[in-house]
Amino acid sequence: MSLRIKITLVLLGVIGAFATANYVIQQRVFFTRFEGLEEDLAVADMRRVQAAIQEELDDVADLANGWAQWDALYDFVETKDPSFVLGNLSQNRLEKQGIDLLFIVGPPTSEMWATNGSDESVTALEGYLPVLWSRIRQGHADSDVALQLFPRDALAPGHPLANQAGDRLETKGVLLTEYRPLIVSAYPIRRSNGEGAGRGTLILGRFLGSELGGALSDQTQVAFQAYQADGRHELPDALADLLPEITSSSEPVLRLGKDGFLDAYGTFNDIRQRPEIVLHARIPCGVLATGTTALHSGLLSTITGGVVLLFVLLALLRRIVLGPLSRLTQHAEWIGSKEDFRAKLDMNRNDELGVLSREFDRMMEQLEEARAAYVETARSAGMSQVATGILHNVGNVLSSVNVATDLVGQRIQEMSVGDLEKLSAIVEAHAADLATFVQEDARGKHLQPFLSALSAQLTAQRDAALEEVGGLAAGVEHICELVKSQQSYARAKDLREPANLARLIDEAARIVNQALFDDPKLEVVRQYESLPDIEIDRHRVLEILVNLITNARQAMAECDPRRLTLRLLKRGGQVVIEVADTGKGIAEKELSRVFHAGYTTKQTGMGYGLHSSANAASEFRGKLTAQSDGPGQGACFVLEIPTQAHTSLKQA
Repeated sequence: MSLRIKITLVLLGVIGAFATANYVIQQRVFFTRFEGLEEDLAVADMRRVQAAIQEELDDVADLANGWAQWDALYDFVETKDPSFVLGNLSQNRLEKQGIDLLFIVGPPTSEMWATNGSDESVTALEGYLPVLWSRIRQGHADSDVALQLFPRDALAPGHPLANQAGDRLETKGVLLTEYRPLIVSAYPIRRSNGEGAGRGTLILGRFLGSELGGALSDQTQVAFQAYQADGRHELPDALADLLPEITSSSEPVLRLGKDGFLDAYGTFNDIRQRPEIVLHARIPCGVLATGTTALHSGLLSTITGGVVLLFVLLALLRRIVLGPLSRLTQHAEWIGSKEDFRAKLDMNRNDELGVLSREFDRMMEQLEEARAAYVETARSAGMSQVATGILHNVGNVLSSVNVATDLVGQRIQEMSVGDLEKLSAIVEAHAADLATFVQEDARGKHLQPFLSALSAQLTAQRDAALEEVGGLAAGVEHICELVKSQQSYARAKDLREPANLARLIDEAARIVNQALFDDPKLEVVRQYESLPDIEIDRHRVLEILVNLITNARQAMAECDPRRLTLRLLKRGGQVVIEVADTGKGIAEKELSRVFHAGYTTKQTGMGYGLHSSANAASEFRGKLTAQSDGPGQGACFVLEIPTQAHTSLKQA
């Protein structure tokens, strides 16, 4: 991922986090205030509805008071003149004044007549209040409505609106009816000048229904409905669930709906001052909608500003930072691919990037100088390592040469030259009568057997000396080949020849045996597969094997039993030579270090044997590895030699 993408993602994350935090803060701080304001407005709307109903109640009371002081009505109660009804109580007039219920009740008498539609059916109702005229209309319909609280013939003495007929007190309120809530007011009928006793009661009312409710909704700008909570009318489920809370609270109950409206519930007392008129208003959440829009607008503005800021910052970063960094990166990649440390960046800037570019150029100059010094040092170190390898390998072979030289001297000293000199003296003393001496002298008769035995002994001593001289010559030859191989390595030449690996392993074991002398307790186990000759650098492989077998013999010097296992096998496309011992083993953490230059566990060791062996194996594309189960468990060194490219057709 490029630096530009990382910076863009970081800036986008910062902008997103800032916008989210800002939105959450505004929602928790300001949106709560919007909700409170919405609730306050809803409460005010409900109060306004309640006030409008109260005003309507007062208006009905004023209208009833005006009618009750009408002199013509006062005379009608006394005379019951039908012309008054025809001239003043028409349907059109009542409708214009918004009167839904009108009852003219006469004063109570000891005897009164109640008719049931015919003049012939009369009943004496002593103590009841006669209804002189009545009308209950339903909206704009011309037909009357029957209500239980308002019988058409007479009102019972305990009627809540007719019991004030004898005094001048008004009665007003809201009655619960089987039809709709009724805003009603009752006044005693009297003359306009106040003279004379009251004659009956005037009851005037308006239904709190759709017509009046619509007018009040238009007046208050609040759409509402009125419900009667007297148990006789079915209520909506939501209202029925909230009814206990609504009727027990003096404040409106508010519920926020999911459709963007706020449901406000309130009560209005009936004529008995009980909260049985439930008002329900659905108020659109204008404040919340405005607040939500404001919050979303603020969020959109924040994001827009953040995006604009992002592009501005990216443009500045590209010009000030990313561009120069890209140029510096391309310059570094070009130097890495071309290895031209002398190339200059030459970035003329006075800021930190300019300082960085100048320091980078100066560092490349120092690196070029250091590389030249390193090359010279590496050359010297390589020459030293080659010389060290030669000396180490030649030293290993010289031990065998020294042993062979000592054995040759010992064999020469042990030759029976003195016996030959004695025999020569006897022959010289009896040169004149040698035949007689040999045939007749007792000592002469032993001359021929002695000569035969001496000849056989000298022959054996000669053969032994020649064998040691042959070993000495082989060691010297190996030393010469080592020097030549190092010289050829310096000339980068590959000296390969067909070699029988089984015989090469035995030769390495013999060289080591000569160098370290025979060990009677050493058990050598040979496990060789029959393999074809391999084209390899014979002396390089012999050098590796001598080192491995020498190390194995030395690792078992103080161990018992001492078993050296030499294996030759083919594994896949490689020939594998294993040199395993029962010596003191190698710790797991040391396995990766045994091939490092200078690493050794011997007090007199130089630490170049295994290092040079591993390097020699890699030169012919082989591999040298070490295995051990830990201290005291012995070790096994594995030499892998590729065969696909250097296998001859000659069989072992």
